[in-house]
Amino acid sequence: MRLPWLPIQSSSRRWRAALYVTLPIIFGLHGLAKAECGVGTPDYAAERTVTVADKTVTMQVNVSGSKVREETDMGNGVRVTIRTSSGRRVVVFDLRTRTGMVLPTPSNIGLPTRSINEVAKDGRLIRVQQFQSRGRWLETSRTTCRANGLMLGQTFVSVDARGQEVSGSVVQDNIRVGPQPASLFEVPPDIKMLRPGPR
Repeated sequence: MRLPWLPIQSSSRRWRAALYVTLPIIFGLHGLAKAECGVGTPDYAAERTVTVADKTVTMQVNVSGSKVREETDMGNGVRVTIRTSSGRRVVVFDLRTRTGMVLPTPSNIGLPTRSINEVAKDGRLIRVQQFQSRGRWLETSRTTCRANGLMLGQTFVSVDARGQEVSGSVVQDNIRVGPQPASLFEVPPDIKMLRPGPR
């Protein structure tokens, strides 16, 4: 079944590319919510802006421990993404159509990876993610956080749905630190969960 609000099934190349490129953020950096820069992160809410493949998307984000909720106004409905268990399980649903699905987990490409932690002169934390290819370490992302580990921004390089290398960025603004309601990270009981259809 096709879900027009789900970018991976959209006819829009920009939306499909945006989803494919953000998958490394969701899965490759699966510790994002719990340890964005290698240290524990306080619970918080913020506005997150993701720019990739010449497309910019702004969303409301809520983080609690290893759980993340992203709510995006698509213009014709509101899409909600919930990641739990350190990002290993990703559920996406639409508040207008009341339908959703569990996204398939990409397979591990098996390349060696490493993280490099740095501290800037102003006390901010920087985490660099790299993978090894043909004997060279290549940077895939650079995340900047407050001293308490809360993410301020990230730049990254990935591959889009057409197999082309693209760069992107994540910026967080209007950050409010504090406990987040547990209900935000639960799928409403009236959401009909569907199986992924053909791409």
